[in-house]
Amino acid sequence: MQAGLEQCDDGNMLDTDACLPTFCTNASCGDGFLQDGVETCDDGNLADDDSCPTSCEPSFCGDGFTQADIEQCDDGNNVSNDGCAADCIAECGNDCWGEFGCFTQAGRCIKFSCRAGNAGPTFCDSCFGWEEITYDQWMNGGYCADVIQKYRATDGTATHCGNAASCCEDNANCGGGDNAWHFHDGVTNHYVGPCLGCANDVNCSYWNGVDNGTYTRISACERFN
Repeated sequence: MQAGLEQCDDGNMLDTDACLPTFCTNASCGDGFLQDGVETCDDGNLADDDSCPTSCEPSFCGDGFTQADIEQCDDGNNVSNDGCAADCIAECGNDCWGEFGCFTQAGRCIKFSCRAGNAGPTFCDSCFGWEEITYDQWMNGGYCADVIQKYRATDGTATHCGNAASCCEDNANCGGGDNAWHFHDGVTNHYVGPCLGCANDVNCSYWNGVDNGTYTRISACERFN
């Protein structure tokens, strides 16, 4: 082996062992060469969303890698009722701030996050691939009462957002001290009630104003399975 020029030199020109003949480099997953007894696939890249992820084992449901256009989710197991079903179809979970959201009493699968006033009418889709809960649905479609009931059950009178990042995906990163909600009507963004930090408050119009700025407040998105 030539010091400083070769990583290895095993005296052959095989590209299926631990030392590749190309510049005498060590074999590795993603190099495009199938190493005997070590790899069962190697597609020459380090992408985890194709048929050969960085494990260099063919992708399968339950391997922990979500295969694009084939799987909706892959949480590394084949157990249902944990947010990702045994067949890698996304379920509604039990964490309202998490990837799979949670069910309300009315059976809506919702997810909380922080939404900036200028996020626009496609916030839920662009952040998570979910559906908007519109201002009209919140105020007039029964969503407010249903969702705030779930919020009280999970978060009590905790406040959220304010200075948190828009599109945040877990309770800790969505923390903050604001009390109001953000929902969009397709043209403009509204800040509304109920007041998060006010015990027992379920008044949807506790506030009812317009805010199209960068400030974030809690919002909710919905997923249809």
